[in-house]
Amino acid sequence: MERLQLRITGDVQGVGFRYQALQEARRRGFNGWVRNERDGSVTVVVEGRRERLQKFLDWCYTGVRAARVTGVYPQWAGATQEYKDFSIQF
Repeated sequence: MERLQLRITGDVQGVGFRYQALQEARRRGFNGWVRNERDGSVTVVVEGRRERLQKFLDWCYTGVRAARVTGVYPQWAGATQEYKDFSIQF
């Protein structure tokens, strides 16, 4: 199990990115969270198996049609398993 933390930049707020990331993460069985940041980016923390996390990472580039993603910045670490589900943080 690994943890993938992502900072996603571009036009990613106000376009449903958090809600679609929530659905995608839950569909894949991940635990973690997603939230909007004050600088206009979105942060996502997901835990799962690396090969499945890689597919989620790929999804972040094009998974939300209304978004215009200009950058995805991943950080990999060992899973802490502190999350029991996937949620939106406010």
